[in-house]
Amino acid sequence: MINRYKVKKLLAPTAGLWVPAFIVALGLLLFFSGIALSLRFYLVNGLDAFGNWAGGVLTNIVGDDRYVSAHLMGGGFLALGIYFVFTGLKAGVRRIMDTLTPGRGQGLVNDYVRRQRLAQGPHIVALGGGTGLSTLLRGLKHHSSNITAIVTVTDDGGSSGQLIKEKGMIPPGDIRNCLVALADAEKAMTDLFQHRFKKDSGSLSGHSMGNLLIAAMLDQSRGDFEQAVESVSAVLAIRGKVIPSTLEHVSLRALLDGGVEICGETAIVQA
Repeated sequence: MINRYKVKKLLAPTAGLWVPAFIVALGLLLFFSGIALSLRFYLVNGLDAFGNWAGGVLTNIVGDDRYVSAHLMGGGFLALGIYFVFTGLKAGVRRIMDTLTPGRGQGLVNDYVRRQRLAQGPHIVALGGGTGLSTLLRGLKHHSSNITAIVTVTDDGGSSGQLIKEKGMIPPGDIRNCLVALADAEKAMTDLFQHRFKKDSGSLSGHSMGNLLIAAMLDQSRGDFEQAVESVSAVLAIRGKVIPSTLEHVSLRALLDGGVEICGETAIVQA
């Protein structure tokens, strides 16, 4: 049995199906109007009157043969009707397939409507890094999918520090945390992305799986860090966009009261 509440939600203006539905309706109207014009002599008298009127429209164009005129207009209506029906159905199916991801536990209709509502949410830009920005993004993604996170790249400890030394890449640690915070993927995927190898894992010890994936995407994008982040964003189906604050290697510096200068995020924390 069809759930009336879900049907109402699916037909709400925020669901985004009104335009495809209108195109389909227009196509069906033109299609059946074309049939009425082409077969006007075999249909009921009411449609016959419409056919006579339509045939008269083309009389001045093709001559006095109203039968040929009606068939020409009918053929045109049939072609336009088929085109509009195909275009409308294609747009509706594409919209649903692009936004529906089964397996959320709330039903396809609820998931579709939720995605449409988030797509119409406010445009938000968040700047920062560390755990603060990722925590903020984890809450914001429930109110909008139009989020742009500009993330600092000054992390030089742990897995990020090793990748800086071994590959010379931009530290991906804070980027990874923000990607996971905005992820719309299954929990198993985000858990895998955050997995960190233990100390007995040889050369992989201390590395985060997400950092290694970003490093792999960096190789595939031929050193383009922004492209690597976009590729990982697609894998995690994030709600929004994550952008590194700079593509240059930068580091934090702290000047203490005694005039001592400390360089590096990890050294500052230790001090």
